[in-house]
Amino acid sequence: MSQLDVAQLNFSYGENSLFKDFHLSLKAGEVGALLGPSGSGKSSLLHLICGFLNPQSGQILIGGEDVTALPPEERNVGVVFQDHALFPHMSVSENVGFGVRSPSAERERIIHRYLELVHLADRGKSMPSELSGGECQRIAIARCLAAEPKILLLDEAFSSLDEELRLELREDVKKIISEAGLTTLLVTHSADEAKSFSDRIFHL
Repeated sequence: MSQLDVAQLNFSYGENSLFKDFHLSLKAGEVGALLGPSGSGKSSLLHLICGFLNPQSGQILIGGEDVTALPPEERNVGVVFQDHALFPHMSVSENVGFGVRSPSAERERIIHRYLELVHLADRGKSMPSELSGGECQRIAIARCLAAEPKILLLDEAFSSLDEELRLELREDVKKIISEAGLTTLLVTHSADEAKSFSDRIFHL
């Protein structure tokens, strides 16, 4: 069964047509990569899936539900950006727990579980400014996973890191999403990254 379906999508910026009858489909637990040069519409497609942008026509289905007209907060989509976008005034634990809607004791258990998953269980009281770039990306991923999204979107999530850390974090994240069985779509301009990280590649 498909977890993400983009069907007959049409989207333009003014007279610039980015997508014309575009189609993309990912099965539950499948990892896809959007590969293409700058300006090809990779990030715009993620924003359409999230609900940050609205298509002129077409459908976006998540878990079989048509979410095309729903606002972002009702789509249950997790997004990790290149700059990780952590809340600087919140601790690591507070960041991870931001989207968790559970009673206090259960909430703490969920936060700890996902901090363990990204190998940062001992940094819960730290502030984002005290973390390295790779640690911040791990926390951003933990925050997304803790909210239990139906799909995870990675928008150039590794590109701001140096090569050694990028390779290490990419492998860690690949293992994490595999263990979680989470349908994931990665935006990248690197063919090597797309091949090593994903099950399927979509060219833009």
